[in-house]
Amino acid sequence: MPPEVFHCHPLVTPLIPILPRVPPKSELKRTMQNKYCQGGRMKFTKRKLIPVLVFILLSASILRLLKLTILTSSPSLPPAGSPLVRQQKCPSLSPICRNNIPPANENASILTEKENRFLLDLVSRRIPCKLLVFGLESQYLSLASLNAGGFTIFIEDNPEKISTMKATNKTSVYKVEYQTIAAEAYKLLKHARENPNCSPKFRLSKLSRCKLALTNLPREVYNTKWDVVVVDGPHGDTPDSPR
Repeated sequence: MPPEVFHCHPLVTPLIPILPRVPPKSELKRTMQNKYCQGGRMKFTKRKLIPVLVFILLSASILRLLKLTILTSSPSLPPAGSPLVRQQKCPSLSPICRNNIPPANENASILTEKENRFLLDLVSRRIPCKLLVFGLESQYLSLASLNAGGFTIFIEDNPEKISTMKATNKTSVYKVEYQTIAAEAYKLLKHARENPNCSPKFRLSKLSRCKLALTNLPREVYNTKWDVVVVDGPHGDTPDSPR
């Protein structure tokens, strides 16, 4: 009798594709809402951030301009302890007005230390020389002392300053009255550009037809060929001040 043969089938799991679990409709809807809300928040933030930055920058610029305007428009105050000099406007160039010029601060320095040193060095290179100075300040007296071997002339319109200066054989002081005022500066410059008599090639004289020419200076000033000319004057900083 033949042996019995048992047919055994292996336990094989059927090949069934494993599909992802389909989420319920409620979860899918909630996920979509979350993504939409997050995207909306990002768009909202980017959209609002730019105007805020622009507003901040504009505000900073406006504040800076206001600060500069206040600083430039506010009058400068004199340092503490310094005397106040009251400025008086003279309505005309009459001799009475010239004689009533308020005295300036005697301790005030016309030139800085660097400017004064430069001027002294410049004159010292030309001494002895013929020196002409418009303006009579205490700092300029050292120029005459430095030019002891030469010849120095001072031109001044303030009689009070002239009275304090003593002339010597090598130093002279002349009083002059200027015929023009600061308010006519632009008209005078226009006249000088259009008038050939104001050309530098014409020699300065009492008969000059140029309105800018000083025709009331001493004859010695016109007849001398000057080596150095220092101009610091006339005084005043108002429209009616002589120029």
